[in-house]
Amino acid sequence: DLPRRACRAGPRVHAVMRLTGRLIGLAAAAGVVALWAKFLFGNPYASPEPDRTFLIGVTMMIGGAIAAAAAAYGAHLAMYLLFFVMFFPLGLYVWLTPGVFSAIGWLQLAYLGAAVLVHVGIVQSKRKGSVID
Repeated sequence: DLPRRACRAGPRVHAVMRLTGRLIGLAAAAGVVALWAKFLFGNPYASPEPDRTFLIGVTMMIGGAIAAAAAAYGAHLAMYLLFFVMFFPLGLYVWLTPGVFSAIGWLQLAYLGAAVLVHVGIVQSKRKGSVID
């Protein structure tokens, strides 16, 4: 129902949708980076070991930082791509595990919702012919 409501909305609502999507995406990506840092450097469930787990975790932190930059810029297609790259290798696995780190999966789903908000706001702005910031 969101696309139908967005069609009737004015340019101001589209701008608010894009801004809200950017802020939610930025916060979600920053939260993912913080949780991966906690997982690597202060994990209460296991001792830190410099092996493949550390390398994968650092890679996910870099991916989260790139996702935060894409969210801040409002690049909705990059946000979709980064969601799938970050979520399906490890995000889904961590999401289904018990413990505090399952929040990584929830934050990545919030990031996907933010990408949808930015996308709908941009598409509807283009249809109405308003200026995109």
